Amino acid sequence: AFSAYKKALSLFQKTKNMQGEMDVNYQLFNLLHGQNKLDIDPLPYLQHYYSYAEQLNDKNKMLKAKMSYAQYYFNSDYTTSKAYYLDAEELASNIGDTTQLGRIYTNLGLLYSNYVGQDSARIYFDNALKSYKNDMDYERFIAYLNYANSFQKEERFNEAIHYLKLAETITPNKHRLNLQKVLFGKFSNCYQSIGNYRDAFDYYNKYNEIRDSINLTSQNIEISKIKEQYDNEKLRAENAESETRRLESEAKRIQNKNLLY
Repeated sequence: AFSAYKKALSLFQKTKNMQGEMDVNYQLFNLLHGQNKLDIDPLPYLQHYYSYAEQLNDKNKMLKAKMSYAQYYFNSDYTTSKAYYLDAEELASNIGDTTQLGRIYTNLGLLYSNYVGQDSARIYFDNALKSYKNDMDYERFIAYLNYANSFQKEERFNEAIHYLKLAETITPNKHRLNLQKVLFGKFSNCYQSIGNYRDAFDYYNKYNEIRDSINLTSQNIEISKIKEQYDNEKLRAENAESETRRLESEAKRIQNKNLLY
């Protein structure tokens, strides 16, 4: 993928397609940052993207870049990451993007949870929930999980369970099985921590059922891929055999035709 993006970037630069160049720079940043390829620094690609967004005064692209800068520094530089998130918060507020605002608050909450303290983190988690619309099931589910995790870090397990129960009322509209596996695992750990072994065991069983279901789904996907590969190979073989018969028939026809003269 990296080579393909680099070729596309070179092409856009030669043809002076600035929009294409900007988009590929952003894709290259995400690719390198997501794969943690530390031998290639992704930051210059993001810097090019942000510079062009500034030239266009494109607030949405500037917002996207600010959030990416914040994510880049999230695990290594609290102060810089926080500064970018706060810049992004101002931009999102100015353009009225409540969805991005909720995500910014969520990430600020996680940042504070890791570096500052849980009380400050929960203020941002609360702001995130207020920003999300009622139909944003995935985001609200994550917010409640973050709340619960914050209380769990402080060993306030009953409060953590309260927010886990709120999350349990929501069916996330994406990554459902994986999120429910996390939810049931947290339920089991919290109930065990307060000595409620019956509920801890019940949720541990639910956790295992979900895990087995995920594993079975993965296995079925692999089996489906193998079957598809087998069917494709079989089809190619049948096509090759058919073509061979056709060529043999054509050769005989030509031979017979030659015998007539």
